[in-house]
Amino acid sequence: MKTRVEPYARRIGAETIDDWLAGRKWTLELNAVWVQEMMKQGRRVIDIGPDFARRAKGVAPSTAYGLERKLLKGYPNYERRFLRWRKLRGGNPEIDRHEPWHYILDEF
Repeated sequence: MKTRVEPYARRIGAETIDDWLAGRKWTLELNAVWVQEMMKQGRRVIDIGPDFARRAKGVAPSTAYGLERKLLKGYPNYERRFLRWRKLRGGNPEIDRHEPWHYILDEF
């Protein structure tokens, strides 16, 4: 989160769970409460996607990210800001500087 989520959030003027925690210790349970509270408030939730470079190295996605995706399924103010092709390939060109963004993807 420190290397992708927080820098992106600061750049676009958004908040993260760390802002909401206000010094409290993070837990998976508080993460779920935070997502539910943001949904209750009707807040826009921006998903910058998983770290595909880590996934390609065999590192499983975090439990917290999986929980967030499950809770946000069907939420009207969910905004996906990443591209995916195949299971382990994808990313966000605004964040993932390690990816060669040479492709233009069009909907067919």
